[in-house]
Amino acid sequence: MSIDSITFNDKGYLTKNIQSQFASKIYEIMESSQDSSEESWTYIYKNSLEQKDLSFLTPADEIEKSFNSCFADFCDNKFSFFFRRLSNEVKDNVASSEASIIAYDFCNSEEFKELIARLTGRKIGNTDLFYINRFDKGHFLNTHTDSGNNVGVALNITQNWDPNFGGLTHILDQDRKKVVDTLTPGFAELFLFDTSEKQVPHFVSMVTANQKSRRMSVIARYGKA
Repeated sequence: MSIDSITFNDKGYLTKNIQSQFASKIYEIMESSQDSSEESWTYIYKNSLEQKDLSFLTPADEIEKSFNSCFADFCDNKFSFFFRRLSNEVKDNVASSEASIIAYDFCNSEEFKELIARLTGRKIGNTDLFYINRFDKGHFLNTHTDSGNNVGVALNITQNWDPNFGGLTHILDQDRKKVVDTLTPGFAELFLFDTSEKQVPHFVSMVTANQKSRRMSVIARYGKA
């Protein structure tokens, strides 16, 4: 086993910058995501009552109501989230996205899957889940562990992100009382999480500023080969 795979299996997560291997493709995904129309991005949220995607055409007062319900649960320390996402699946009232198609093909490429296999020491199967997320001002993802039967990845496609703006991934101890590590989103920074043998509690802190360079990541979970 490699040092990276030993670290991954010991801690349950690993971070690795992969710009040297895939710079041109990650730039393409980033630029395509930045150029995606607002109509392509849904609002995805979860509160204690429901989880739902809202299209861009959803009335503003309904979007605000949904956010407020999620934020209320956030303040009560209940699992909740609110952010934007691009999916590779065509849904009602949601425009198709070239960025999600490019990113989906990249996540399922043999080169990328072989890299994940080397870094984790796991056999990597097909994607069980995929999307591109975007955290605007006020968006957050509360403490959780990733479900699945193998490996989850978050590939950051954000440039020049200032950690003062939030949007940091904080790793907690098993009691969920103490931050033991913080992962700052950086361009081509790959975060890998064990979704089967170890549970790694973590959360994405609330974004506190509007920036031209959006806080975005490609999210995928892989099953076993």
